[in-house]
Amino acid sequence: MKRYIVLGRNNCKYCMFAKQLLTRERKPFEYYLVNTKEGKVILNYFKDIIPADYQFVPKILEVDEKFIGGFDSIFKKIMKEKKKKNTKKTKKKK
Repeated sequence: MKRYIVLGRNNCKYCMFAKQLLTRERKPFEYYLVNTKEGKVILNYFKDIIPADYQFVPKILEVDEKFIGGFDSIFKKIMKEKKKKNTKKTKKKK
């Protein structure tokens, strides 16, 4: 199962949405505030993966060190995975 790292800020509604979506879909994730020591260490570690021009939060990564994007990106990715899963279930029933 894929794991995610979410880097966000306090009072960021899309950071909250991302956490809620990952929790609801039972996707394992770790959440860090970008302005804390831990968040800065993680940002520095992934600086070669996160595009320099991506100045938004949340910043969401798969643990395999693949940059995903923000809330819209993780939402689309999860919905696409759910659609594939539901299509497979429908085919098995036939």
